Amino acid sequence: MEDAAIEKLAIQDLKRGDLEGLRALYELHYNDVFRTALWVLRNQQLAEDSTQEVFIKLPRKILSFDCERPFKPWLHVVAVNQSLTALRKNKPGDDHTVPLDGVRDLPSPSPAGCPATEAEIRETQAALKRALGHLSPKHRAVIVLRYYQGFSYREIADALNCKEGVVKSRIHNAIKRLHRILDDLDDSGPETPPQRLRKSRDPNDGMFPSSILPIPGDD
Repeated sequence: MEDAAIEKLAIQDLKRGDLEGLRALYELHYNDVFRTALWVLRNQQLAEDSTQEVFIKLPRKILSFDCERPFKPWLHVVAVNQSLTALRKNKPGDDHTVPLDGVRDLPSPSPAGCPATEAEIRETQAALKRALGHLSPKHRAVIVLRYYQGFSYREIADALNCKEGVVKSRIHNAIKRLHRILDDLDDSGPETPPQRLRKSRDPNDGMFPSSILPIPGDD
């Protein structure tokens, strides 16, 4: 049975109170939910705890889920909200963050099929992941949801309980902040691959090339 069919049956089962449905959804979505939590929290233990809380609360929250809507975006709404709740509860002294380099690799398109170009893209992606760690949690959340999970502005607005215009503004500000962080790279020596590739960004909106941040389809 395909994952989509398993997911549909699991949702129906869980809505009826059958916890076997929860087991199936856990197996299908745990890894993605954990990665989203880790992107937002940057703390291994908090991300694990937050992910567990998502699935603990799922039997109750699933009752409000509209089966006519896609399930994965809805689930990541729950995951982001749970992660932000964990951040608010977490004491500053407990914030033992982890690097983001190993959280999730971005696709690496090879426009020219050139190994050097691919190496530059990977290096720039690594620098971008490090820069993400310096964003505020809410800015980090919108970048993760939009560019790493591919959700629409409307879905992100649902996740953060705000208007789409606020989401677009927050993403714009987050990208500007990422540029400033990356511009702090040492420029005393030869130009680095991240600096070269960033020159190809769109001058109108400051967007990174699609090989660096994958651009979702239009809403």
